[in-house]
Amino acid sequence: MYYFAFNLDLTTGQKSSIEHAERLWQWRLVKLARFGPGSAPDVTFTYLSCTECEPDSMFSSFYYDAEKSAWRMRPWGDGKDLWWTAGDGLVVELDLIGDGGTTFFDCVYGILNSQNAEFQNLAIRCKEFTEAASGESKVADNTVVYGITDGRFKARRVTDNSEAVRLTQQICKPTMRSSCAVCLQISRLRQGKLKYSRQYFLTPRTRPAIWTLSAR
Repeated sequence: MYYFAFNLDLTTGQKSSIEHAERLWQWRLVKLARFGPGSAPDVTFTYLSCTECEPDSMFSSFYYDAEKSAWRMRPWGDGKDLWWTAGDGLVVELDLIGDGGTTFFDCVYGILNSQNAEFQNLAIRCKEFTEAASGESKVADNTVVYGITDGRFKARRVTDNSEAVRLTQQICKPTMRSSCAVCLQISRLRQGKLKYSRQYFLTPRTRPAIWTLSAR
């Protein structure tokens, strides 16, 4: 089953499509989040990129564009710096069957309070292990925080390891049951079963338009 999202003008009854929201397989609501100063909160959700294939599990949100009087899919990147940040969402889980040299990909993400009490941030940390045909391997461990900076919603790469660990601890709450490898590491740290080292964490209101979801 897939859903599609569209804008509905309550005055005229006219519908208009939302780009990148034509097919949202296994759509699931996460929560409402205040990522910006708009009159309405973001609607955050997860979905699959396809079915009967090797789907990516995506995290994204709808935000209300007051200038256009319409809901839009929030862009999270262009996929150039980090391939898992894209215009239609963040890849948070990857089916590794037949996915080239990638042998491990694991992400943890969460909506956190920001220094500005009015807004929230989205923090995500992903670890990836790839191996080339030559046998050469590569490990990537990247943390990105999305939030309001200078009045605009922007992404910030976290370069300080201690900040990455602190954010991960905030996302992986003690009461959270997760199979995510990153969160399992944090849980073992809390239980004293694992000692932290840099090397370890570097390796393996009324509006003229509303959004509506329809199932197919």
